[in-house]
Amino acid sequence: MTTQSTERQAVVDAFQHLYYDQPENTWDNTYWLGVPTQKCPLDLWVYQEIIFELRPDVIVECGTCKGGSALFLASMCDMVRNGRVFSIDIEPQRSRPNHKRVRYILGSSTDPDVAGLVRQQTRPKDRVLVFLDSDHTKEHVLNELRA
Repeated sequence: MTTQSTERQAVVDAFQHLYYDQPENTWDNTYWLGVPTQKCPLDLWVYQEIIFELRPDVIVECGTCKGGSALFLASMCDMVRNGRVFSIDIEPQRSRPNHKRVRYILGSSTDPDVAGLVRQQTRPKDRVLVFLDSDHTKEHVLNELRA
């Protein structure tokens, strides 16, 4: 490794430590329109660029939590005048925000019935964008990819 790449990696490692080891000051303290997103704002910035470029008809979000990122995604769909969001989570929460473009689905993103429900609501020519942000274990993500 060169000195420059070693220094760059040190910065990346420091950011990772500062950002994820103090969630109450960073990712757990990030909101969209007053609703917690639990996302890095840099990731949200990239999301909006992807949505602007692709203009998906359907966005599937695996992992809803409090609904802030679903609201963010729906807001981006409003801005590009296209798309709807299916947000999937195993935990029900009454306080999630309502938005005409969002449908919350209670269940596991790896459950064939849940995947089937989303497929039923999606037309063959729809452009579909999927965000995997639920259980981050290797096995679960692999099963999500397979679903």
